[in-house]
Amino acid sequence: MMALVGFLSGSLCLNTKLYSQTTCEPQRHLSKKSVLGSYLLRKQLFTKHYKRPNSLVVMTVVEVDDTHFEQQVLQSQIPVLVDFHADWCGPCKLVTPLLDWLVSEYGGKLKVVKIDTDKNPRYVKQYDVRGLPTLIIFQDGRLVASSEGALGKKGIQQYIEKHLPQLKTN
Repeated sequence: MMALVGFLSGSLCLNTKLYSQTTCEPQRHLSKKSVLGSYLLRKQLFTKHYKRPNSLVVMTVVEVDDTHFEQQVLQSQIPVLVDFHADWCGPCKLVTPLLDWLVSEYGGKLKVVKIDTDKNPRYVKQYDVRGLPTLIIFQDGRLVASSEGALGKKGIQQYIEKHLPQLKTN
């Protein structure tokens, strides 16, 4: 737990007992293996990494607004799932953890984007979003499918794989 406190407080050191407070270098009694293990554990706990050939990409759910929608969604090189949501919407809050799961499930093959309908009305009107949450799949700048209402984990996976068969998992 002490290791997490050091990380969350913005310190580069994992733990003041394990690292020198002035240089953040490992104390002499720790092996290089245990220091590396602590670093890898911290990295695994707080980021989601997906390997592509010759690169490391950090994937996450992207929050967009009306000004960046075209760039992030319509001009994307990979398929995009857009979650139209609002802060006051209860079912939208149930979908949020599933969006994080989708990022980890589909890696760099599907971009997941959220847009707040109260703050960004332009695309709500353009795509005739009437109920929340609404999940819309885009591919090559075109609307592929639209689903209104909260879906469970299995439902959202079936929805994606039905409309984007190239993303089917084994």
